[in-house]
Amino acid sequence: LILFMLLTRISVSLADSLAPSAPFMIPATSMYYGIPLASGAMTVCLFMGLEIAVPFALLMSVGTAIIFNNRFDYFLFYLLSSATAAYWMQNCRERIVFIKAGLKLGLLNIVFVTAVDVYIADFSMIQLLWDWAFAFLGGLSAGIITAGVAPIVESTFGYTTDIKLLELVNLDRPILRRLMIEASGTYHHSVIVGSM
Repeated sequence: LILFMLLTRISVSLADSLAPSAPFMIPATSMYYGIPLASGAMTVCLFMGLEIAVPFALLMSVGTAIIFNNRFDYFLFYLLSSATAAYWMQNCRERIVFIKAGLKLGLLNIVFVTAVDVYIADFSMIQLLWDWAFAFLGGLSAGIITAGVAPIVESTFGYTTDIKLLELVNLDRPILRRLMIEASGTYHHSVIVGSM
């Protein structure tokens, strides 16, 4: 939670400093939608399940709203984005799921940011386009960051995810190949017992 709150704070400072010198007059408020805050909920869901990830998303969204001076629109955007991202990660068995969830989240973020802009009713077409671009990038980068963070969390804290177990069953591992060649009956028996 602290790590992702720090990421948000640094991203806000970076967006505020880059916005005035941006070559295309990108508003800082558009850059805020590019913060990959949903990666926190995705990571928590991967290791601890959806029951923990949704309250985690709520805490992160409240913290983010406080960083944005108690803005309800950012709270709502990040809450919906993070909860949806966690939902898509609950049955993750392949690494490609991270990227697929990021792409889906990016597209859904476009819908969320459009709803927020309509709710605020203070936007132009150019700002809406920038909001869409950064919202999509925020969703996609959340999937990419989660894919990078997951192996680090696995090795640091000793978690074993479904993805790790599927990697261990890979027949290209030398120990399994050796068992299959030298003791095929034992190997076959192990596969049957594992299936049961």
